[in-house]
Amino acid sequence: MVMSFVRRVALTSLAPLLLLGACAEDKPDPPAAEPTSSPPSVTASAAEPSASAEPTLPPEAEGTGPEAAEAFVRHYFAVANYAQASGDARGLRSLGTDKCIACQRSAQAVEDIYKRGGQVVGGDATVDDVRVTNPQNGSRPQSTWVEATVTNAEQTVSGSGKLDGTYPAATVRMYFELIPVGDRFRVTQWGQK
Repeated sequence: MVMSFVRRVALTSLAPLLLLGACAEDKPDPPAAEPTSSPPSVTASAAEPSASAEPTLPPEAEGTGPEAAEAFVRHYFAVANYAQASGDARGLRSLGTDKCIACQRSAQAVEDIYKRGGQVVGGDATVDDVRVTNPQNGSRPQSTWVEATVTNAEQTVSGSGKLDGTYPAATVRMYFELIPVGDRFRVTQWGQK
């Protein structure tokens, strides 16, 4: 049975608004991840999120190799942290393809909260244990799958209506499917493992 993303959040206690947009469709089975050469336990805040400056794509996230895929996922969360703090989800939208339902729903959830005069306090994500699979293992020939452990701080949403409340801190294992677009990646789907 497919449930609304809001109800899914309530049932699974996922804290961040980023996860409020999780796909309502069935999750594919991503291929088993192989570790990259990068060290574990690096946070998404490599580009420190703030409501005043949206993080820019770091040089290490440029390109379409495994190291760029890992850096791109970390950047995605830095931009998500910014979107939640500021209400500006344009950058978050630009990191996903038009077909990424979770990307679009996440951005829309943030925009809707702020449009109603609401706000989001907390919920910043940190990213650990990132693993990138071989590109030819994806469901599409050019796909690169990335798995990461994402930890979110407690988050309070107010002034939004249905989403109002305090969401506890949470740690989840997530997957991302990335596709190359030009000389960098974009997200085509993501979800909780």
